[in-house]
Amino acid sequence: MAFDHEGSLWVGTYRGGLNRFKDGKFLTYTSKQGLVDDIVYGVLQDRDGSYWIATAGGVSHFINGKFVNYTPQNGFPDDLARYIIRTRSNQLYFATYSGFADTKTGTSKISQRVAGLAIGCVLSMKIHKGGFG
Repeated sequence: MAFDHEGSLWVGTYRGGLNRFKDGKFLTYTSKQGLVDDIVYGVLQDRDGSYWIATAGGVSHFINGKFVNYTPQNGFPDDLARYIIRTRSNQLYFATYSGFADTKTGTSKISQRVAGLAIGCVLSMKIHKGGFG
C-alpha cells in the first residue's frame, strides 16, 4: 500500500490487481487494462507522477494513463518483482528472485544488476538513512 501525492491510497492485491482509493471509491486496474499481472506486491509513485508496480509477472509502469510492462521477454531479469525503492537521485531498484534490477537515472529503461550477491533472490531492500545514490 502507498499514498500518492494527491492523498489517494493505492492497494496491491492478490489476483485483484491494483486498486486506487480516492473520494470514497475504489478504481481497479487489472491485466484487462494492461497491468502485467493481477498479483501486485508493491507500488511506488515516481517524482513525475507516474507509478511503478511490482507484480508476479514483472514490473508495470503506469504513465499517462497507460501501462508499459517489463518482463523477461523484453529484458527484465525475472517474472516476479517483489519490492521497489527510490534513491535520492531518483534511481529505482526492483527486488526480484533473480537479484535486483534498476532504472537508469532520468529514464524508464530497466537494466539487470546482480553484482556481488551470494544468492540472487532479493526479497526486500531499504535505503540506509545515510543515503544511497
